[in-house]
Amino acid sequence: MKPTYKTLYRLLSSATLIVMAGVGTAKAADAVEPYVYCSKDSCRTTRGPALFFFGQLPNGVKNHCVTPHTYAMTFDDGPAASYPKVLEILERQGVKATFFINGNKLSGETEQAYLKQAAAAGHQISNHTFSHRDLIKSTDAEIVEEVKANEDAIVRVLGDTPKVRADAQVVRPPFGYVDQRVFDLLLKNGNTVVRWNSDRSDWELNEGDTDLEMKRLDQHLAYAAAQNPLGVTDSIIDLNHDFSPATLSQLDIMIDRIKAKGYRFVKLDECLGI
Repeated sequence: MKPTYKTLYRLLSSATLIVMAGVGTAKAADAVEPYVYCSKDSCRTTRGPALFFFGQLPNGVKNHCVTPHTYAMTFDDGPAASYPKVLEILERQGVKATFFINGNKLSGETEQAYLKQAAAAGHQISNHTFSHRDLIKSTDAEIVEEVKANEDAIVRVLGDTPKVRADAQVVRPPFGYVDQRVFDLLLKNGNTVVRWNSDRSDWELNEGDTDLEMKRLDQHLAYAAAQNPLGVTDSIIDLNHDFSPATLSQLDIMIDRIKAKGYRFVKLDECLGI
């Protein structure tokens, strides 16, 4: 992985989160109900968007599911060579996931076949931009092109149907970087903008880090469960990378543990109610 990619994720993972106090007395009039946000080894309960090094996330960015105790498992940056293994595990476990893909990885027949296999298995294929560029540092025209080119790449492989189009218009900006300008532009172009609220930073973990990966998963699930009686939305949109050796080696066990906590797995369309 490129150093700049790691650096950006470290900045994101060390971001300051908004800590919401008095969750038991949440007002019904508030626009966003309280929800759990976990990154690496830290969990918080927040009502609004988090603060990051570039400012505050826009309120309309989707960070959690609309239904409590649902779990949306997502994978970024594919399609990659590990897709067959991931798809095999998901099939065995009866789990439907969401794959945020990059169109510049669809030039080969093998990668196109992986994407078709994922879609045929009932997984959601959504938009991670064409070339994984930082949208905050891009011009308006570049942002529109990155997202539209990726949507078109997905459609060329999977077919131009209303469902394929709708899923391809669900966008996760690379690195999770989205300021108000980027958000407003994507919204104007009909996109739904998604981040996550559970990030174990698996992109930096190797197979020898599986204990740490599972420790973070258990911590995130335990924190969410502890907040639920207080009226906090404990739904989870997680962030995975299928190239992570730690995730690949532990995916079966991770799914078992999530199921054991009573979560119902959903794709992002159901998670977000779209």
